[in-house]
Amino acid sequence: MQRHSILSAIRKHTLHREDIPPLPSSLCTAAPSSKIYAHEKFSEILQSVGGECIILPKDALVEPSSLRHYFHGHTPYILYAHFGVIENGACWIKHHPNDDRTRYTLPEYLAILLPEDALVPTMHEAYHRIQSLGIEDFGLFLSGPSKTADIEQTLVLGAQGAIVTKVFLLPHSNDLEVPFRDIPS
Repeated sequence: MQRHSILSAIRKHTLHREDIPPLPSSLCTAAPSSKIYAHEKFSEILQSVGGECIILPKDALVEPSSLRHYFHGHTPYILYAHFGVIENGACWIKHHPNDDRTRYTLPEYLAILLPEDALVPTMHEAYHRIQSLGIEDFGLFLSGPSKTADIEQTLVLGAQGAIVTKVFLLPHSNDLEVPFRDIPS
C-alpha cells in the first residue's frame, strides 16, 4: 500500500506532457542560414564551458604537429566529430569498436575536428541526427575541458579528461580523406 501512495504522489506532482512548456522558438528552428551566426553561437557556448572554437583556413594542414601552436607547444590528441550542437557546444563522437575508449578521457590536450557545415541547433536535432546516421554503437558528446569540484568547491580542470579542449571547424567536410575516423596522433 505504501508503494501505491508514493507512486500516486509522484504522478500527482509530475508534469503531464501538455503541461511542459515549449522550447523557445529560437532553439526549435534551424540555425539562421548564416554560417557566421551558427559559428559565433557555437563558439560562444563552447567558450562558456571552458573550450575554444577555431575556424581553420581552407589550406590548413591538420595533424598533431601543425596544431601544437594552438596548445602552447603541447601536441594534442585529435578526434573527428560527426557534428556539433550549438545550444551546448558539444560535439558528437562515435566510438569505433576496435579503438580504445580511454582516448576520450586520457589525453591532456584534445583537438576535435568538426566540419563547419555539421552544426545542429539543439540536442533534439542531435539525437535525430544520430538516429538518421543509424548509429547504434557507443558514442559520446564532448564539450570543453574536464571539470570537477570537490566538497570545498575547488574547481579542478582535467581530473577526468582533457585540461584543454579546442574544436577546429574545418571547411569542406566532403574533402576529408578519413571521414568519421580519428586522425592518429
